[in-house]
Amino acid sequence: MNQAAGSRKPGRPRDSELHDVIIHAALETFVEEGLDAASVEGIAARAGVGKATIYRRWHSKEDLISDAICRCAESVTTPDTGSTRDDLIALMSMLRSDMSCSMGGQIFPRLVGEVWDRTPLGEAFAQAVIRPRRQLILEVLARGAARGELREGFDAELVADALSGAVIIHRMVAGPEDSVGRPKLIENLIDLILEGLAAPPN
Repeated sequence: MNQAAGSRKPGRPRDSELHDVIIHAALETFVEEGLDAASVEGIAARAGVGKATIYRRWHSKEDLISDAICRCAESVTTPDTGSTRDDLIALMSMLRSDMSCSMGGQIFPRLVGEVWDRTPLGEAFAQAVIRPRRQLILEVLARGAARGELREGFDAELVADALSGAVIIHRMVAGPEDSVGRPKLIENLIDLILEGLAAPPN
């Protein structure tokens, strides 16, 4: 994530920096105020630019915040260690970190209702963040099935929902700081699920 607008050196940012400064200002405003209360005027003031500078780049407040949210999603790649358990632990740990430590974790509570209501902003977040990450879980499970680690005929979609859903619910109930209190949450969750998915011995 780019340096916070509040920590920039005084003075107007260079043109090459403007885009990132505005994006960060939009994210901070969204976290603090939500979509309805946020305004282009407020975002512009936080970024230290005029409204016209924002409107030259985005058509509306909604377009700006949607773009900012999608840009803040950190890239996550599928681990491939040769072990389904190790791959799932690595992947789910990254996803948990996304919701706990990054800017994505700060905006997540604001986005729950947007996703639930299937608003344009919620749909943009689902398309850019939720669905690609869910697809990574499915890829790990498919590799595990192909290696014969997992029993035949299991419902991979259900397993992906169970894994991601458990992490999301825990984030909502316990808060981001609980990763310190339950460092083995991911491992315990995956072991519980894999116990029911293990292929029978030959």
